[in-house]
Amino acid sequence: MRADVGGRPTERAEALAREFHERYERLAPEFDYKTREASAVPWEDVPEANRRLMVAVCEPLAAELQSLRQAREDAVTEGIRVLERAERAERELQRLETRRLNELVTADELIEDLRGELQQLREASDEYDALVDIIDIAQQNTVPSRTWLDLERLDWIEKRALAALAGSPVVPEPERP
Repeated sequence: MRADVGGRPTERAEALAREFHERYERLAPEFDYKTREASAVPWEDVPEANRRLMVAVCEPLAAELQSLRQAREDAVTEGIRVLERAERAERELQRLETRRLNELVTADELIEDLRGELQQLREASDEYDALVDIIDIAQQNTVPSRTWLDLERLDWIEKRALAALAGSPVVPEPERP
């Protein structure tokens, strides 16, 4: 049975001395060693002077064991603190990564929206160019009388182009007579 070496320094030293004595007496025969009959007795029956000597020998050992226990406890406590800080840092990193990912998604959505708007501008620009061509033809008076119908369509194309540039709904094409 192992003795408890907790408690005050003298109690720890005595518990250690007792443990040492009991193990020593138990293991001596296995090593072909016969201890003195006066000391080959239970701890309570060991002569007082011999017990005090063994306790005195064990006091620095018990103190060192206590220091080692305290150092181990301090190391475990510090290890727990380090793990907690690492967990907090990991959570913060995950939060930042999530935020960054959300920003990237938002940026991708914005780019897609801008591409759509650019396509609308290209279409409006093409229609505007056609409109300018029709106006040039009309100003040269090279178009027959049906130009008035083309001018009505031209008016619609211009309205559609301006609406597209402004981001407004598309103006429906007028019906032809």
